This record gives sequence, structure tokens and C-alpha cells, in this order.
Amino acid sequence: MFGPWGGNAGKAHTIKGASHRLESITIWSADIVDAHAFSYSEPNGKKHNVGPWGGPGGSSNRIHFGPSEFLLEVSGTTGPYVCAEVDVVKSIKLVTNAGSYGPFGSGGGTSFKTSVQNNGSIVGFFGRAATFVHAIGVYMSHSSTPTTAASSRVQRDIESDRMEANFDLETIEEGEDDNAPSKIGPWGGNGGMAHDMKVVPHRMESVTICSDAVVNSLTFSYNDRNGKQRILGPWGGPAGSSFTIRLGAFEHLKGIVGTFGPFDAAGNVITSLTFTTNLRKYGPFGRGGGTTRRRN
Repeated sequence: MFGPWGGNAGKAHTIKGASHRLESITIWSADIVDAHAFSYSEPNGKKHNVGPWGGPGGSSNRIHFGPSEFLLEVSGTTGPYVCAEVDVVKSIKLVTNAGSYGPFGSGGGTSFKTSVQNNGSIVGFFGRAATFVHAIGVYMSHSSTPTTAASSRVQRDIESDRMEANFDLETIEEGEDDNAPSKIGPWGGNGGMAHDMKVVPHRMESVTICSDAVVNSLTFSYNDRNGKQRILGPWGGPAGSSFTIRLGAFEHLKGIVGTFGPFDAAGNVITSLTFTTNLRKYGPFGRGGGTTRRRN
């Protein structure tokens, strides 16, 4: 899951079951994105029609994907709208391995963009809607379904990123579950013990950081797909001051930026972390210094 981007109004929408491939997308838009609907197929071939999410305004544009066409990128803008109390999705553009569609909506506001970083495709949407589409996010599959030409293009983009900056490669690892979230990173040093999650996460609930000159430890809690809360950590030592971020019901962690570098005899460590949600920013924790890394 990536996103959602936009405001917190309206009803939350998502899909049920596992999506394997997008079949079509319909977008109603004028000045903004009024509504959208889509159809998808499960791994067993069963097809589903979802939506429309949103209101009755705008002109309709229906996109049917060809048998070898896969959605690789979704971008757009969000921001205030005179007829809405909170932010809405003001434009959407879709890019596949065969071409691009849109933008739908007049644009303006804050930009967002997500794209496939390895073999795979965008296979569904979630978000919030009422009279308009207030927020949108995507589900991404990491199975090797896109065509060879599309996969080669994405690989060239990754190789280009690798040449532009040290450590600026988004590493995506596949697990046993094709619908598991992507893994990005890690950034930092090679010391200490390796840590990871064993149960696929659905939503982050809280993060606790202990820090002073550097980030000493990290603890976090999340809900799995069955709604069970999981607590991991602390990963690291007990030094430093503790700060806990508790995410509200409509608050989502959307960006992490930090620095890493040498510290005493420990080699490279995380020297600072800053967390950004759809509502506010937390941090920085740690005094910083070293190499900067960002993930939005």
C-alpha cells in the first residue's frame, strides 16, 4: 500500500481480497477529480467492479487496459477546493507500459507520485471519498507480470538512480506474500544485529525513538491484516531521551528523512530521523550530520 494522498474527509474505501491485475479505470473529473471506479481480477481470474467512489459531477473517462498493458505509475495533485472543507484530489495522471492517460482535473496544489520500482504493477486503489475524491492510494504487486519492455524501462530508471547518488537505490525485496509491502533500504552501517518484521503489517500505530547525539533505539507498533496489534523493539540501546509518536485514526506515516554517519567507535549509525505524516512533522530526533537519505 502506498498513500493515501489528500484529505481526511469522506468515507474510507478499499478492496476486499487480493487483486492480481487492473482491467479498467473510470475517472469523473472537471476542475477536480469528482469520482473514480475500477475493475480488477483476482489471481484465480475472478473479476470485481469497485466504485464509483465520489460524487456525480464531472465528465467520464474510461480506460480499458489491453491484455499486455499494466499500470506502472500514478501521479497527481491534492489541495483545497472552494466547495470542500478539506483537501481533495485535484488531478490524476496514469502511466502504463503502453502510454499515458490524463491528467484528469485542472491540477494545482501539492504533487504526489508513485511508480513501480521493480517487476510488478499497480493493481488497485484505496482512499476516501464523499461528494469528491478526498484521498487516493494504490496497491502494488511485485509479481513479474509486466511485459519485458516495461520491466526493462523500470530497470533502466533504477540503474540511472544508482549512478546519480551513492546509496540512492530503492531496494525492493519480494517475500512469500506477493501483496506484502515493499522494503526500501536499509541505510546506515553494517554493525549490530539484523531486525525485521515476521508478520505482514497493515497500519502503523506508534513509533518510539530514544535519541541524544544519535538515534539510540527504535520501537514501533502496528496492526496486521487481522487487526492484531504487534509491538517490535526496542532495536538498539537504552540511552537518550524517549519520544513516542501515536498516530491518530486518520493519520498515516508518509515520509522519513534522516542522516547516518560515523559515531565514536561504532562505525556508521543513524544520526537523525524525522517523520512526516499527512497531518504533521515529528523531529528531527538526533543531532544529525553525515549522509542524508529521504523516503516519501
